[in-house]
Amino acid sequence: MEDIFKKMEFRAFSYEEDPEYIVDMHRCREVLEGGWFDDAETCRMHYKMIARIPGSSWVLSLCGAIFGYSDIIGLPDGNGLVSRWRLHPDYRHPSVTRKMFKGLCAEAKKRGWKGLVLYSDSTEVLEDLERIGIKRDRSYHWVDGSQLESRSDQITVRQAKDDMETIVRELKLFLGPPLSPTYVVIRAHMAANYGVFGFKKPEFYCLKIGEADYTACYDGKEWFVFRKERHDSDGEAVKPIVSTLFSIKPGRILLSGAAVKKIGLQHSEATPFWDFFTDKLD
Repeated sequence: MEDIFKKMEFRAFSYEEDPEYIVDMHRCREVLEGGWFDDAETCRMHYKMIARIPGSSWVLSLCGAIFGYSDIIGLPDGNGLVSRWRLHPDYRHPSVTRKMFKGLCAEAKKRGWKGLVLYSDSTEVLEDLERIGIKRDRSYHWVDGSQLESRSDQITVRQAKDDMETIVRELKLFLGPPLSPTYVVIRAHMAANYGVFGFKKPEFYCLKIGEADYTACYDGKEWFVFRKERHDSDGEAVKPIVSTLFSIKPGRILLSGAAVKKIGLQHSEATPFWDFFTDKLD
C-alpha cells in the first residue's frame, strides 16, 4: 500500500479532466455532501470561483484517479488558507494526508505566505489533520441570534450600494468562519448566478459603533462581518452586532468559541468546526 501512496502525484487541478474523477471520489462516500463536488458541472463552477478570488486547486492523483482535493487562497493577514480539504474515503491514511499537507505547505511557501490556516468543515477533515499531529486552533459554532434582544441602539446601520466586491478586498474577517471576505462575496455572486445551493446576491450593511466601523454581508444563507482594522472595543461590539443582524434578516452565523462566550449564547451543535494553523512550511 505504501508503494501506491508514494506514486501519488500532488499537482494542480485540471479543469478539463479532473471533475468527473472528483465526483467518482465523492460517490465512494456513504452519503453525498449535497455540495459542489457531487456533480461535475458544479465542480467546474467551484474551480472557476476559486480561480477568480484568486486561488488555486490541487489534487492527489494516480493513473487518472483522484485520491485527494484541496483549495488554497491568500488571506489579508499574509497567511494562506486551505478552504477545502477532501480525501478519498477509502484512502484516508496518514501517508496520503501527509503528502497533500506537504504539497500545500510547499505552495504556501512559494507564495511567500507566513503560515497556513486549514479549515476543518467536517469530522473527517478534523480526523485527517489530527492523525498527522497537527493541533486544533480555534473552534466555530452555529448560534441562534434570535435569542438576543432586538437591534441595539448603540449601532447605526445603512445598507451599502457601492461596488463592494472591490471594497471587501481591503477588509478582514471579524465574525464568521476563517474565510477571506473576497471568498465570501465571490462565492455568493457566482453561486447566485449559477442558481445553486440557495445562495443569493450578497447584501451589505455598514455598521458603526462609536468610532469603529464594520461591514456585514448576508449571502442568502448566513451572515459574515468584516472590518478594516482592529479596535479596542471589538469584544464589546460582538453582542450588539449579532443582535442587530438578526433584526435586519433572520439567518445564521458561525462564531468562534471566543465570540460565543462574549455574547453568552448556547451554540446549536454538539460538534464544532475547527481550524488549524502551521507556520512550519518546510
